[in-house]
Amino acid sequence: MTRSILGAGLIAVDHIFLARSRSSIQEPEYLGSAGGGTVPNTLCLLSLLGYKTAVFGLIGNDLGGRIVREEFRLFKTNCENLIERGSGKDLRFTRQFSHLIYPEGTHKFKKYCLKCGSAFDREYQISELDLDKKEKTSALAEKADLLLLDRANSATLSLAHIAKTKGKIAYDLSFSSYGTYHKTTEDILKISNLVKVNHKTFRKIMGSTDNAAITRWRDAYPNTDYLLVTDGENGSYGFANINGEKEIFHRSAIKCDHISDCSGAGDIFFGMAVSGLLLEEPSRNFADFLQRIDIGQALASLNCTLYGARSLQRTYLTQRVSTKEIIDSALSILEKGKSGNSFSPTIGLPKPVAEPYTFARFSECKICGSIPKDKRRIPKSKSSISSTKDSDSLTRVPWTMRSGLEAGRIYRNGISDFISCNALLIGSGGSFTASVFGEALYLHSLGKLAKAMTPYEFEGLNSIDRDTGVWFISHGGGNTDILGAALHAEELNHSKCIVLTGNKNSKLADMAIQNGWKKVFIPSQERNFVSIIGLLSQVSALCGLLAPKGEIGDIDDFFSDANLRTNFNSAMREMKSIAYAIPLNAGQIDNIHIVSFARGWGWPALIDLESKIVEGGICTIEISELKNFTHGRYINLFSRPDHRRIVLIKTPKDEELASYLNKRLGRRIPTFVVETDKDGMTGALDLLIKALFLAWHLGELSKKNILRPKFPKEARGLYSWEPSYRKGHWKTQLEPSR
Repeated sequence: MTRSILGAGLIAVDHIFLARSRSSIQEPEYLGSAGGGTVPNTLCLLSLLGYKTAVFGLIGNDLGGRIVREEFRLFKTNCENLIERGSGKDLRFTRQFSHLIYPEGTHKFKKYCLKCGSAFDREYQISELDLDKKEKTSALAEKADLLLLDRANSATLSLAHIAKTKGKIAYDLSFSSYGTYHKTTEDILKISNLVKVNHKTFRKIMGSTDNAAITRWRDAYPNTDYLLVTDGENGSYGFANINGEKEIFHRSAIKCDHISDCSGAGDIFFGMAVSGLLLEEPSRNFADFLQRIDIGQALASLNCTLYGARSLQRTYLTQRVSTKEIIDSALSILEKGKSGNSFSPTIGLPKPVAEPYTFARFSECKICGSIPKDKRRIPKSKSSISSTKDSDSLTRVPWTMRSGLEAGRIYRNGISDFISCNALLIGSGGSFTASVFGEALYLHSLGKLAKAMTPYEFEGLNSIDRDTGVWFISHGGGNTDILGAALHAEELNHSKCIVLTGNKNSKLADMAIQNGWKKVFIPSQERNFVSIIGLLSQVSALCGLLAPKGEIGDIDDFFSDANLRTNFNSAMREMKSIAYAIPLNAGQIDNIHIVSFARGWGWPALIDLESKIVEGGICTIEISELKNFTHGRYINLFSRPDHRRIVLIKTPKDEELASYLNKRLGRRIPTFVVETDKDGMTGALDLLIKALFLAWHLGELSKKNILRPKFPKEARGLYSWEPSYRKGHWKTQLEPSR
């Protein structure tokens, strides 16, 4: 029978900001808004471990309340017992905090909005009157195997007295209290089975942190079986009831590479502790207890590699990681002696509620919903949040390349039969660029025949050789084009298929499971800019999947933190200088016609450049193989040279021909060279990054955002078209069986 848990405590919304420096002059960057609070964070983790969870707490009738409810639903946590303040005419706010993350990984929770400067309203705590309104809450507490608390008040104390008759109580004591609340805290501590307290609070209460202080606490609260004092990078200490004897322990922390944000690590530790110590079989001996503690510390360390207090839980949720896989990952960290994470620190963040109060009235803040007062406003700098551009976020994309590479390596052994055969790679949009990149890997690195195709082109094939590997590449796994191609493979009874996607819950993933196809799941960045993140995740995963062993060293060097950051920064600068030189003497950028050439490893970058410029509505462009011009093509180039531009995409092997064309064509037509000093797949990746920034800066010139293009009304109806035979299939699939 599944054990049940009721949590009661502070429920909040964290508005997450990333500080560019510790200087107060430079304003931090807004990353998004997510649910927060110790009990909610812990419940989300325990839900992932397979427990039945429910929550009791206070929210407002604002957008924050809707964010909180939606996240609880995602984690299958019963939120029917939430108390909502406010009415239609009386807007009340869910408790809010500005979660400010500093570059070195430290953080602070501010009680005012870091955009508008308004102090956050604070509702009173839940009370016994609220408990009376939700009669089911008391019933849940009576039946629960565990009650989680992080606040001491009349309501939580009543729940504790109800719960102790059958279940156990775990209390996270995060601060010392005074007056009436001090007595309530004492009453809860006396009946708690497990208490977690931070080092500073423990020292403030006990006067010291030595073994004598631990012993005094043990004697003061005899009902407590486990005292866990957390001390950040110094580890944890306390005592544990092992076979009736309460033994003192001290445990070192697990080291963490690339610390991003330490918030929420204590909640991860708390959740794993109550699971391992209160909900599972009791520890057999002291060594067994220490291992359970170490598992919590390992995952807490891993949590520090991500931004946001609930990011690890959300990452596990979106990647559909099983309980066993969670524990195995902790054991792997313990074996290595430190935690490491190749994922982006933003991977666990929800898709940013970018300016959640977009439709706010008058001058309400578009992040917190407050009406700012002049005396509360924080002086704005030139790097104001409201003026933050999407291109700033592109500089964070290197993280997605590292996570894609590692994902590819994880699945590599399972697709060995695909590496040894010829291949068809199917994708559309950005995924078609990834398919072209995969084709280049097959042709140039593996020496195998391969062809990149669009889904509709693939549907035109009448037969496929049984030994040919067919790749279906789609970041979202839900567009009708890729589903139609997968359906065609089904109809041909082709079994040698592989699905590469960032969405384990997609229709494409379901089709792979139903047909027994191979599956490769890449980390899905729950952020905007899917066309960019999806593409770079896919090409990086293909490197991990298909790169020959002889090129692994070059790949590791390319994907190192230092190289990726250097590459992106230099690409952004170089391509901006080229982009801003292109429109000279030709008026507006959209009056220019670009002709671009590439070959070999430069071809994927050329395909993506054309895609971004066309779909972004920047200007007209045509592309061709590098040597085609020497065969007399593109004579029309010289008819209006002022309105023509040539972009040559060059690898080291193209040096001679590219220099010749640059010299000859550059006399009459402005010619620009996008080049790399790397060869092979790392050169292709280098050029892809540069093509991305070139398209981005050209979009800036045309005052168009290539990542969020605005389509004219006349074009919108085109997207509803699909072949009639495919519509018939979907209709049949949706009809109820008789």
